[in-house]
Amino acid sequence: MPAVIDLPPVVGDPAGMRALAAALRSDAGMTAVVSADVASVVEGLEFYGPAADRLEETVRLSARDGGRVADRLLSLAALLDRAAADVEREQRERARLLERLREEAIRAQIKAGL
Repeated sequence: MPAVIDLPPVVGDPAGMRALAAALRSDAGMTAVVSADVASVVEGLEFYGPAADRLEETVRLSARDGGRVADRLLSLAALLDRAAADVEREQRERARLLERLREEAIRAQIKAGL
């Protein structure tokens, strides 16, 4: 009867993590484009005076914030990609260790005459 060898699983879904990272990169790209488009539309308006200055400042700040959001999304996507690689590596290492332990258990049983 083979020995039961159990190791705790490595939790994680590398493919799902990479899919989420790709979605975040896409969102970052769209956020950056929208931010730039909004800023350029306001710059092209024929609108002058104090209200125009306030609007331009508000839009400029919002566009900058949109750029920061895009950068954060890209950073998060990169973090997810690295984490997915780590999870994948740990899952492979666990599988190799289980295989080695099973082989050692079989050899020990053969040696013991079981």
